[in-house]
Amino acid sequence: MEGGPLLKDWWIKAANDFIPYVNISSRLEDQPDKDMLKTKGGRGFPYCIVMDETGKVLKELRPSDETAFNGGMKPISMLMQARAAVTNAKSKSKKKTAQMNLSLMEAVFTPDEKQFKSLMKIAKKKRVDKEISAAFMSMVETYPIRKECEMADAAASKAGRDRAARERINKKRDAALYELAVEGAQIDDPGHAYFDTFYMAIANRALIVDDKKRGLAAIAKMEAKYAKNRQAMDYFGKIRRKLEKL
Repeated sequence: MEGGPLLKDWWIKAANDFIPYVNISSRLEDQPDKDMLKTKGGRGFPYCIVMDETGKVLKELRPSDETAFNGGMKPISMLMQARAAVTNAKSKSKKKTAQMNLSLMEAVFTPDEKQFKSLMKIAKKKRVDKEISAAFMSMVETYPIRKECEMADAAASKAGRDRAARERINKKRDAALYELAVEGAQIDDPGHAYFDTFYMAIANRALIVDDKKRGLAAIAKMEAKYAKNRQAMDYFGKIRRKLEKL
């Protein structure tokens, strides 16, 4: 987590509920691991990267409000609990069920399209935790969005500081996400890693293609999420006014 004394108490509480150690980085010379976020991919300020005990990045969060932050941390809690259940299972039956739950949760964080079909069968089994099954099914449903965003992120990383190239990449991503929305794709969870990217892409693309209805619906999603953030609401208001003039 980066932010030092600016961190809100509930950020630390949410992290401590799910993981045993929280590193607060302020990029100060006398603080440990001051460059950890830079190494692991941190962007902006404040920013939160959650890793497991091996150093694998599980999720990146840019704190905005308590509800969204807790929503983003919940799958991490589920993953940690699923791993612990496998370790603590006392019988072969319970261990088998725990391993099924874990395979679904691991897929939520590291999806492999080739495994979706077999994992879908596991997700439908009665013994599987319903909340874990729902998390997996949600991942599958939103995977096309995630895939487009991750490809754009990778391309932007290669582009480095080439601003023109990054703008082209973002426009291409926005167009792809807009088309997915036209086909019916949506993200219901405000804590989803690409919630903001998806709905802002729709709004931006809607301005280009004169799609007032879809653009306003996308901005409404963002306004609902950031209702308590005055600066964000001002920004969304400017986009809303442009859309309303279409």
